[in-house]
Amino acid sequence: MPSEKLLKLIEGGPLGVAVITVGGVKSFMIGREKPGEQSEVAQLIQQTLEQERWQREMMEQRYSQYMDDEDETGEYATDEEEEMSPMFPSAIEVFDLAENEDMLSPIEMDPEKLAHKFKELQIKHAVTEAEIQQLKRKLAHAEQDKLRWRMEKAQLEQSVRENKERMEKLEGYWMEAQSLCQAVDEHLKETQAQYQTLERKYSKAKRLIKEYQQKEIEFLKKETAQRRAHEETEASHKEETENLQDKITDLETKVDALKSPDPS
Repeated sequence: MPSEKLLKLIEGGPLGVAVITVGGVKSFMIGREKPGEQSEVAQLIQQTLEQERWQREMMEQRYSQYMDDEDETGEYATDEEEEMSPMFPSAIEVFDLAENEDMLSPIEMDPEKLAHKFKELQIKHAVTEAEIQQLKRKLAHAEQDKLRWRMEKAQLEQSVRENKERMEKLEGYWMEAQSLCQAVDEHLKETQAQYQTLERKYSKAKRLIKEYQQKEIEFLKKETAQRRAHEETEASHKEETENLQDKITDLETKVDALKSPDPS
């Protein structure tokens, strides 16, 4: 894996930062800071801008004093830089180096000024490169999110289609169930009508059977009475027949007696 250059915050240095070479995977978070929060990059940029402004003022003072006393000016400027460096504020601002400083003024022809400008450009390049890497990572994450969203969208669309098909099937089943319920209801009504008809027929048959049984009982009673009367009539006829037979026998005896000659 290729090495990367990052900025390291140095509180006691002349510029307050140093460019370091690192390797391996580094994680960055891109975006605006929340209210009340400060990132190291924002602190680094702010301190760099503040130092650049202070150093420009110090360079101008040194250049004006250098014309009078070169040694004294250099020593004083060095002491002044050491005293002013720890006092720089650490407020957070957006990185915005001057865009109109491509052409150096005669003051910036000083070697120290050129060195400062070179370091400033190094810092700007390192920060820009870090931001580009962060943006690339963010873009890669965005592409992954986009791909994931497309997959989720496709899955959701597939799920919607499947649910729609399932709903259509359920609707068909529901219509069939409604038709079946209607058919069962009609069949139940027919069955109830048949049951009522059978119940009426059963009641009528039961009444007829009861009437028949009653008539049969009456017929048996009448038959029994007729049989008894017939038996009594036969007994009476038999008795009369026997009486008549006896009378006939007596008459025959008397007739025979009359036919026989009288012995006297």
